[in-house]
Amino acid sequence: MLNGDGHLVGLLFDGSWEGVMSDIYYNPDLVRSIMVDIRYVLWVMDKYAGAQNLIDELKIIETASTSAKSDKKSAKSKVSKSK
Repeated sequence: MLNGDGHLVGLLFDGSWEGVMSDIYYNPDLVRSIMVDIRYVLWVMDKYAGAQNLIDELKIIETASTSAKSDKKSAKSKVSKSK
């Protein structure tokens, strides 16, 4: 799954056969897809697969929305630690 800038944002791993033609004819009643966020894939690669060597080979781009989310998480973490 790519965003508007062509960056990989997730992996599409399941969908309906009827959805294959959705590039030509889109029907929201038939098209269904299941995707996993690429940040979760990277986390699994790091924590469970021990594939840091693969992660090191990737060019990971942090977008404004992901950095804002991580800033909120770190701010919450700092607040909870100070209590």
